[in-house]
Amino acid sequence: MKFKKDKSQKERKIHSILTYQMENNRKGCINRDKNGCKNIQKVFNSYMETGERPEKYRREYNINKSIQPLNAVKCETSPRFSLTENE
Repeated sequence: MKFKKDKSQKERKIHSILTYQMENNRKGCINRDKNGCKNIQKVFNSYMETGERPEKYRREYNINKSIQPLNAVKCETSPRFSLTENE
């Protein structure tokens, strides 16, 4: 985690942003809060219907055996705080 001064010269934490690249070479960002809420909702709905978590959300689930890797790109900074602004 990096720290950067904002406009009022306060040190702020800078979190990396998860991004992905689509097949047509467009890039998009993943909203971690929205993604987390959707995952919690899936677990809750499954638990209410079956009394169990979905297999994908269990501790013993092996993610490496079940999905193919994405061509993800990890950005280093948030667009609000560019590393070149105050340097």
